[in-house]
Amino acid sequence: VCTYNRPHDVLALLRSLRRDPECQAVIDTVWVIDNGTEHFSDLPGGQEVLDAWGSDLRHVRQKNLGGSGGFARGQFESAYHGNAPFVVLLDDDVVVEPEGIRRAVVLASLASTPIAVGGQMLNRAKPTQLHASAEWVKTKNLRYGPAPGGREDVDLNSRREEYVLDAAYNAWWCCLVPTDAIRDVGLGMPFFIKYDDVEYGYRLAKGGYRTVTMPGVAVWHEPFALKDDTTDWTLYFHVRNRLIF
Repeated sequence: VCTYNRPHDVLALLRSLRRDPECQAVIDTVWVIDNGTEHFSDLPGGQEVLDAWGSDLRHVRQKNLGGSGGFARGQFESAYHGNAPFVVLLDDDVVVEPEGIRRAVVLASLASTPIAVGGQMLNRAKPTQLHASAEWVKTKNLRYGPAPGGREDVDLNSRREEYVLDAAYNAWWCCLVPTDAIRDVGLGMPFFIKYDDVEYGYRLAKGGYRTVTMPGVAVWHEPFALKDDTTDWTLYFHVRNRLIF
């Protein structure tokens, strides 16, 4: 879990994972990579969560290296200081259905070859809307879009999603990656923010690791339309990192 000054969201996330015994059974260690100055452990109830997780929770504080630096640190700790076969990269502001985490681990464990399992994005503002199922990048203009078979803005009250889909990458709001793959292809790029997950998905593919998404493996996240991040200061990182990619 990479975080920057969202302590309440992190506390809620840790509690939700702890409440589900079947999800908890597949978790070896939770790494919270904290780039900020406001920490979940300082909130009321924070110490109780630390006590409940015990040594299975590692709260790593570092200077603000952006989401890219936080996720790269999480990859490094999981691959080189942990024993788990997979790491699930999670945003701090997602609402997680713990069963989805367990399903991702089960699918990856049963796969005949190592795969990355992406969590689809549900719209946090409209909980029954599937915002993004499987994605790729149109390399002529470097714009995100649905992968073949992928869908956007689907009303799950009227349509049922039933198929595992191939994706070029999956954003790190929720993405399971084999730790063997991390040791093979390396850590995420030091982009600070933006496009690190895209670049990594394509690097995984180049290394022979497929990325798939699966119905029932998903998180609720703020949709792209509510983030005005192509006209503010983050536009620089969008442009620079696309050029590097």
